[in-house]
Amino acid sequence: YPQDPADIDFEGIARGHWDGFSYHGTDWTVPAKAAVVGASLVECHFQLDDEPSTLEQEVSLTASEFKQMVDHTRGSANASAFWWAF
Repeated sequence: YPQDPADIDFEGIARGHWDGFSYHGTDWTVPAKAAVVGASLVECHFQLDDEPSTLEQEVSLTASEFKQMVDHTRGSANASAFWWAF
């Protein structure tokens, strides 16, 4: 961790090899892309913008980045993801 986006098999998600996607990183476009190509469940860590976490900063989106990801994905005609944050 954090995950390197180059190592993620988006093609496998698109082909239906996996239903869900678990992300531990700081680039909101990665989980958004997973949802757009076919992941029906996306799990991401996030931290509050006004209370940054030293432990989570390398593997979490901020709350505003998480919102960007959700807004972008919901705006996509291909997206059908359920969002869960842990």
